[in-house]
Amino acid sequence: MLHIQVTHVTCRWWKELALTEKLEFARDRLNESFLWGVSLIQEPQFSYCRKIMSKLVCLINAVDDVYDVYGSPDELQLFTAAILRWDAEELDELPEYMKICFMAVYNTANELAYYTIKQQGFNCLPYLKQAVRIRTINTLLIN
Repeated sequence: MLHIQVTHVTCRWWKELALTEKLEFARDRLNESFLWGVSLIQEPQFSYCRKIMSKLVCLINAVDDVYDVYGSPDELQLFTAAILRWDAEELDELPEYMKICFMAVYNTANELAYYTIKQQGFNCLPYLKQAVRIRTINTLLIN
């Protein structure tokens, strides 16, 4: 029953995010992402971890698709610079689809940081930002 509840919450988030509608080229792998979390973390008390893992894998796929499938080299340079700055106020030069993708990553990371501070008293945002930056740079270098 707990897995079903987490699935509903994650599905609602994914539908509200509307990345696959706004980024028509992006893969829709929510179910696969959720199953990865369930297979790695089965214990009931870690349902939040599974939910966040599903979200992060979906976002990683979307960012990967921006780099692999859709973005031009010039747009990708701008997107990488926006990720490195991590400033939602400076998105004007990005194409619309990249603004949406950036804000999805930005808001989800901040949501996770808020939850962690609230529950554990630990600010994980600097580590999340660094992980996103490293992943973005690696994706740019690979492509």
